[in-house]
Amino acid sequence: MFHPLPSKCEIMYFSFPLLRRSLNHHLIFFYKDH
Repeated sequence: MFHPLPSKCEIMYFSFPLLRRSLNHHLIFFYKDH
């Protein structure tokens, strides 16, 4: 079921969209506050 060990590229590939999304949310809130 699980992959043996995801490569770093896979981890980056899957984590970056989530990171960018959360960063965008933080930026939006930051700009709304100021």
